[in-house]
Amino acid sequence: MKIAIRIIGLSICVLMLCYSANAQSSQREDRRKKVKISQKERFTFYQKLGLLRSQVDGDNMTGYDKTGFEIGAGVNYKLSRGLFLNLGLQYNKLGSVRPTEFEDLIPGITELGTDINAFGAQAGFMFRPVDKKIFISNSILFNRLTKFRAESYTFDGVVETPFELERSLRSSFLSTEFVFGLDLFQNFGIYASVFISFSNLIEIPYNDLRVMRPYHIGIGAYYRIIP
Repeated sequence: MKIAIRIIGLSICVLMLCYSANAQSSQREDRRKKVKISQKERFTFYQKLGLLRSQVDGDNMTGYDKTGFEIGAGVNYKLSRGLFLNLGLQYNKLGSVRPTEFEDLIPGITELGTDINAFGAQAGFMFRPVDKKIFISNSILFNRLTKFRAESYTFDGVVETPFELERSLRSSFLSTEFVFGLDLFQNFGIYASVFISFSNLIEIPYNDLRVMRPYHIGIGAYYRIIP
């Protein structure tokens, strides 16, 4: 009986050791697979091109009426399953349209039509659910003004180029951009974006203008390059 008990106990120990070894082997294999997948998809490069409708907060006009574009490129670095660090560069053509009729102008109010071009460096995070075709991202951009042109309009029909305003603007500004994307094919998809400036471009007030912050909404397409 004692011999039988010892054999059973020894058998149980052997089975437990085999199970443990098999489990550890399976875990190591799973880790190898995860590492292999993680290394393969650690970096993803992208290019994007979008059509924008923009406005400038503080120019005394409303509506996203100015048509522009954005073009950009960057890299997504995989931090964990579904979470990526997003680094990139992009060029934005923003602004606001000039008023079409002086009858709509208000006494004492200066309306401003602008062309704003900015080159920005961005850093943020992207969340892409595993095995899904969608993603959302949010980035902070440091933008450098590359072009600013403006025309101001007053109630008496005067149109002037406010050179003193152009000279008093900040040369850079901070903004944030929210993006929602959808993969149509393996490496190609479409996106919608919202761009909001944190910074006031005006350092010295011009007439009644105290604030100038560019915004835009956009749609576009992107192409991903997976090494």
